[in-house]
Amino acid sequence: MLFALIVVSSIAVAYIDAGSNKKDESRLPKHGCLNECYRHVGVYYLSYINSTTHEIITFHADGTFSAVDSDEDGNQYSTDPADTPYSSEYGIWKCDGKNDIEATSLDFSFPTLAQPCYRSLDVNTYSFKFDHDQVEGKITYTAYKENSLSPNQPSVPINGPIAFPFQGYKVFSLCEEKQHKEY
Repeated sequence: MLFALIVVSSIAVAYIDAGSNKKDESRLPKHGCLNECYRHVGVYYLSYINSTTHEIITFHADGTFSAVDSDEDGNQYSTDPADTPYSSEYGIWKCDGKNDIEATSLDFSFPTLAQPCYRSLDVNTYSFKFDHDQVEGKITYTAYKENSLSPNQPSVPINGPIAFPFQGYKVFSLCEEKQHKEY
């Protein structure tokens, strides 16, 4: 009896897993990839113009957004609040026309040796314009006093807004297989 249960369980696991590793399988329903907005779902590599900062961003199919930057470690000796270390970003995105996306994310900024009492909640507003797998746009960053974004009180900005233009390209896509690279 136990042997039969093990065999049946093994067959069930094999059946469930069968085909789940197909290289071109999309996590989106096929009709989702036909939607002009959801064709942008994927991972992008951005470079800030006239800067050494780079960013990896992800548009998730559920409308959430995440980002990680190359300079999150900050500058421990700077007194400029824009140079403090900060966390990765989490937020939401929405289409604003056929080839445009607006995204808003939050992250935390942390103290440094030069600013041991500095902490903030940062709001990052992105504007993306797409041309096939290429993207360009602008991010606007504003730092707020922690706990000051509650709808019941006025927000308290402590740094910014500061805008940065960027350009980049799509690295991974849920809707189309990349032709020039194998991953």
